[in-house]
Amino acid sequence: MFVVIPLALLVGAGYGIRLKMRKPPKKPATATVERGRLLVKVSETGAVEPATKVEVKSKVSGRIKNMFVEEGDNVTQGQVMAVLEVPELESQADQIRAQLRASARRVDQAQENYDVTVVRDQREVERAQAAVREAQARLTDLKAGARPQEIAQAQADVDQAQAREQEAKQLLDRKQELLAKGFIAAQDVDSARTQYNTAHAALQSTQQRLGLVKEGSRVEQIRAGEMQLEQAEAALALAQAERKRQRVQQAMIEESKASQEQIAKALDEVETKLADAVVTAPRSGQVIQANIRAGELITSGVATFTSGMTICTIGDMSKMLVRVYVNEVDITKIRLGMPVEIALDSLKGKTFHGRVTRVAPAAFGSATATPAPPGQAQVVRFSVEVTFTDATPQVRPGMTASADMISAERSNALYLPNDAVRREGDRSYVERMASEKAHRVYVTTGLSNDALTEIVSGLKQGDEVLLLKPEGMPSRKKTEIDTGPGGRHGR
Repeated sequence: MFVVIPLALLVGAGYGIRLKMRKPPKKPATATVERGRLLVKVSETGAVEPATKVEVKSKVSGRIKNMFVEEGDNVTQGQVMAVLEVPELESQADQIRAQLRASARRVDQAQENYDVTVVRDQREVERAQAAVREAQARLTDLKAGARPQEIAQAQADVDQAQAREQEAKQLLDRKQELLAKGFIAAQDVDSARTQYNTAHAALQSTQQRLGLVKEGSRVEQIRAGEMQLEQAEAALALAQAERKRQRVQQAMIEESKASQEQIAKALDEVETKLADAVVTAPRSGQVIQANIRAGELITSGVATFTSGMTICTIGDMSKMLVRVYVNEVDITKIRLGMPVEIALDSLKGKTFHGRVTRVAPAAFGSATATPAPPGQAQVVRFSVEVTFTDATPQVRPGMTASADMISAERSNALYLPNDAVRREGDRSYVERMASEKAHRVYVTTGLSNDALTEIVSGLKQGDEVLLLKPEGMPSRKKTEIDTGPGGRHGR
C-alpha cells in the first residue's frame, strides 16, 4: 500500500528543521563580581530570657496562706512574697519550748544543789583541817616535853611561893610572941596561922608542878594525843571524800546542760522552718512567672526527692539574653565576645545587638548528644548565650529571637559565588567573559564561606565570570551569608 504525502507538507517540514538548526546556542551561566558588605554568620533561633533569673521555692511544705505578688510586679530583695500555713511546725515548736523550759529548771536546780554542796563540804574540810592541826600541835608538845622557859616559869612560881610562905611564918611567930606578952588577942594569932598554912600549901603545889614540868609528859598522855590526831585525820579524810559527790553533781549538771542544748538546737531548727514559711525575694527584679495561688499546697524545695514546686520566677529585666542551641558543625565558629545581630518576631524591622557571653563546654542534654528519632541522624547541639548590649525596654522573656552570630565581616568587599571560583593546585582562578569568550584569570581570594568567596585581586566590580554549574541549581543550606544591600546568599 502506498501513501501519498503532499509536497507542500514535505517542504514545510524541511524548512522547520533548518530554522531549528540555525537557532543560536544557549548562553552559559555567569555571575557578576559585586561589591558590598560580606557577612559570615551562624544563625539560630532561640528564646529571650533574663540574663539572671531565679526560681523562688519554699524550704518547707505547706499551704499558701497569703500570696503578695503577681506576674509583672517588681520586687526588692528581702520583700515578703508569700506566707505558708504550717500548723504542725507551730505545734512542734510549742512542745519543744515547754521541754526547753523544763530542762532549764532542771539545770538551775542541779546547779543550786551543787553550789550548796560545795560550800558545805568546804566548811567541813576546813574544820577538819583545823582539828588536825591542833591535834598535831598538842602531840608535838607532849612528845617534846617541857620547854626551858616553861621550867623557868615553874621555878619562878616556886620561888615566889617560898617567899610568901616565909613571910607568913615570920608574921605568925611575931603574933605568938605578942600573944604571950598579952599585947594581942588570940584571934590575931589564928589569922596569922591561917595565912601561913595557905602560903605553905601554895608552895607545895608549885613545887609539885615544877616536878611534873621537869619530869615531862607521861606515856598515856602521848598515846591520848596520838589517838586524838588519828581521829582528826579520819574526820578530814571523810570530809575530803564527801567532795567526790561534787563530781557526780557536776556530771549531772553537764548532762542536763547537754540535754538542754539538744532541745535548744531542735527548737532552732523548727523556728528556722517557721521563718522559712515566710517566703522572701532572694534578689531584686520582676516577677516574670507566678505559678502558685493562695490556698494551694506546695512541697518543699529541699526536703523532697523532687526539686519542689516553684512559687514564682524573678528575673533581672535590666539585662536580657537569647539562648540558642548551635549545631556541632558550627560550634567551633562561635567564640566568646563575638558580635551578634538579633531580630525579634514581635518587633519586625528592628535589629538589636549583642555578644556571645557563654558557650557550653558540653553538648546540650548530655556529654554526647540529644537522642534522635528513629531513622534520623543524631543531632548534637551546644547551648550558647547571647546577651543584649542595647537597651531592651521592649524585650520580654519568651519572645522568639533570631540570632545571627557574626564570625567574620568585610564592609566593602568584592565577592563571587563559590561556584565561580576554581582551584588549580594551590592557586585560584575564574573564567572571565570578554568578547563573548571565557579567559582564565588567576585571582587572590580572601574571606570564604559556604556561599561566597571574597576576591582580593585579579577582578574588578562588574566583571562577568562563568559558573561551574547552571544558576539556580539547589544545594544544602548550611551557613547564611549576608551581603548587606545585595541581599542574602545561601548554599
